[in-house]
Formats: sequence, C-alpha cells, structure tokens
Amino acid sequence: MSIIEVEALAKTFKTRERAAGLSGSLHSFIAPRYRQREAVKPISFSLEPGELLAFIGPNGAGKSTTIKMLTCNCFSRCDKHTFRI
Repeated sequence: MSIIEVEALAKTFKTRERAAGLSGSLHSFIAPRYRQREAVKPISFSLEPGELLAFIGPNGAGKSTTIKMLTCNCFSRCDKHTFRI
C-alpha cells in the first residue's frame, strides 16, 4: 500500500512579454502579451513505506515548486493533480 501517490502533478504560469524600446514598452503596458510557462511538467509517482524520495536536477527544473505543491503551499494554484496520503 502506498503512503503517497501523485498523478499528473503539473504547474504552468503566465509571464508578460516585454518589447524593446520606448514604443514597445508603452504598447506592452497598454496591451500586454502573455506567454504560458511550464514550471513543472506532469509527474506521477508513488512512495511505499520505508522508501526515500529525492529531487535532483539543474536550476530552474521545478524542484522547489514541486515541493511547495506537495506541502500544500500553492496546491490550490497548481493546474491538475491527484494527490493521496
């Protein structure tokens, strides 16, 4: 029996695109354009009693964001998930 099960945990957020120059800055201020960024690609895993879990990867890979979602700090804002303890 798993003590933790996670299915399709994912997180995306919007960032505003900024244009170069004064006219571009004014245009982006009046009519901003947004781009979707994928902070955490969908991941699934389960932990059995006695197992350890480690997150390793390069900077910007979404390790801290995943930990925050798992500890319910930003769980209400994550895109889609199934999470059982």
